[in-house]
Amino acid sequence: MDQPIDDVEWWRRRYSDTQPVGWALRHSFPDRWFRIHSLPEARRYPNDDSDWETLLDRHRAVSNEVIPTGSPCYLITPWSCAKDGCFAEYPLRLIEALPVFRPQEDEPPTGGYFGARIEWDFDRFEPVLRAAARWESLSCIVSEDRLCAYAPYDGGADLFLPDTSTRDALKERFAEYLSEREDGL
Repeated sequence: MDQPIDDVEWWRRRYSDTQPVGWALRHSFPDRWFRIHSLPEARRYPNDDSDWETLLDRHRAVSNEVIPTGSPCYLITPWSCAKDGCFAEYPLRLIEALPVFRPQEDEPPTGGYFGARIEWDFDRFEPVLRAAARWESLSCIVSEDRLCAYAPYDGGADLFLPDTSTRDALKERFAEYLSEREDGL
């Protein structure tokens, strides 16, 4: 199933011209967004094996709820991360039809995105998640058949659901992983 992405109309139908990165999706789809923190008390980086275990448990639970194991999805990463070792087993290729990568909204574009169509498997994805948790890489997983996306970063993950009611149900289920801040960050 690990085939390169041939068509990205699925992206445009769901996310328009928004970049496949957490901050950009959050700005475009705030009603479908929520964020989890990887560690208690919103600590950003794991310090020991126990922290890594907590981080992996939280991400496994949330990501598998948003994109169930075995589901077809797309792994997307900016060109600048595509050669990172964590992506070595994925057949990434340039996706010309996606918006150009801008690290931040006010920064100039720096290149395109690479991606691959895969079946979701958290254990296989763990090296990519570990790289994101150390702020060494960036990725977004997008469900093929659901309107869901999972974008891990150093400190947590931004999640995008098909609608507000689905988002609210998951926020309630994973309440202990949420920020105490009013804006959800």
